[in-house]
Amino acid sequence: MTAGPVVVVGGGIAGLTAALELAEAGVAVTVVEAAGRFGGKITTNRVDGLVVEAGADSFLSTKPAGLALVNRLGISDRLVNSKAEDRRTFVWSRGRLRELPEGLVLGSPTRAWSLLRSGLLSPAGAARLVGDVVVPRRRDADSDGGRSGPPGAEETVAEFFTRRLGPEAYARVVEPLLAGIHAGDATRLSLPATFPRFVEMERNHGGLVRAALAPHLPTLANPLRRKGSNAPAPAGTIGPVPPGRTPFVSFQTGMAELIEALEARLRVLNVDLRAGQAVTTIRAVDRGYEVVVDGGATLQAAAVILATPAPVTAVLVRPLCPVAATTLEEIEHASTATVSLAYQADDVGTPPAGYGFVVPRGEGRHLLAGTWGSGKWPGRAPAGHVLVRGYVGGIGREGVLEADDDGLVHLVRAELGALAGIRGTPVHTEVHRYPAGMPQYTVGHLARVTRIRNALAACPGLAVTGAPYNGVGIPDCIADAQATARATLATLPPQG
Repeated sequence: MTAGPVVVVGGGIAGLTAALELAEAGVAVTVVEAAGRFGGKITTNRVDGLVVEAGADSFLSTKPAGLALVNRLGISDRLVNSKAEDRRTFVWSRGRLRELPEGLVLGSPTRAWSLLRSGLLSPAGAARLVGDVVVPRRRDADSDGGRSGPPGAEETVAEFFTRRLGPEAYARVVEPLLAGIHAGDATRLSLPATFPRFVEMERNHGGLVRAALAPHLPTLANPLRRKGSNAPAPAGTIGPVPPGRTPFVSFQTGMAELIEALEARLRVLNVDLRAGQAVTTIRAVDRGYEVVVDGGATLQAAAVILATPAPVTAVLVRPLCPVAATTLEEIEHASTATVSLAYQADDVGTPPAGYGFVVPRGEGRHLLAGTWGSGKWPGRAPAGHVLVRGYVGGIGREGVLEADDDGLVHLVRAELGALAGIRGTPVHTEVHRYPAGMPQYTVGHLARVTRIRNALAACPGLAVTGAPYNGVGIPDCIADAQATARATLATLPPQG
């Protein structure tokens, strides 16, 4: 029996994953993507021996949905771990790069001296961080993390870590590491929406130091990591680092391998993949929906899954569900860009150390972070070359994006020179822009997502998935897409 058909709008990782889930269940699926290629922000350029990532260069192995999909596609043998030779990460602080102690246990008194030696925190700041052990548990937060209560019941990332660890540890360590992931403003980001693990740590253990002494402690350098337990975690949640893996993993020739494998599997399953076609209208009809694409062609669908950015989704659902559209428009977005630079190693001088560095907002620099692709991953640059990448933009720092591509290259070269001593003239440059590309999980986000999905319940067979809702990471998008596809599958009547 074949059910459907279902039209998936959007061919990024969420849309392709939803299509796979449906197609393997025997559903006729069409994927419509406005861009000329599939994959969304997952793009890899392979040129002259370089492997240049336009977007994500890896995904978390501690969230099982990512590795599970890789296993399902039969490409586990293509995975690579991050290099083990030099795993150091640095923070630009008060005029120099300072090492973030490897394995730093969040709030653990045993690592306070490492912080002092690094110069990241003053003696008073380190003492205040350790003083988390006597900070009382917050008792006025919603038990459900803000899903049902008023926005005021949620703490921001800034409020939580300032309260627990003090203003210095927050500003110099926490803010660049955590807010940087979302290119956001930590004074506005919702803690339960962005990093629910820390809410659980306080709720279950009374504080971060106490949680750090528990067997499943996370680390500040990798706050999503847990140790000790070998029990599998549900999709979308945090589990331990799998045996033989590093916390972040990638593919031998770049993250595009994941998209290429998905495309290949979908074609074997006879999924109709349509790139370069934008959906203009979705209409409700007696037996489901009509999806109208550029040029006036119409696709009939028993159900529609929208795996598009929230602003696009809002436009498409407004005629069908105005309440959902209005709430979708409340999700703010940040604009960012990545600038990749390849150098001959002899021109750079001393190769950059470790994996890279982050820059606190308070330092007033244009650069959010810099990573050393050829130092972090094997096979990213030919012998005698160094591949680096700079990140710019984000909430409150989007003015730099007004520069043209040459201007951004000049800016990032200047910043990398000033902060990390990177010199010379690059032999290859790439600029990738993401206007309004990063959804911001500001206070009230979980409640907004609940309102969106509750409103769409009035339109059976119409669903949304992707980064705007339950996590911006690749495993998060995979897990949400699978759950959305399964829920959609349950609404389809079987057909002969």
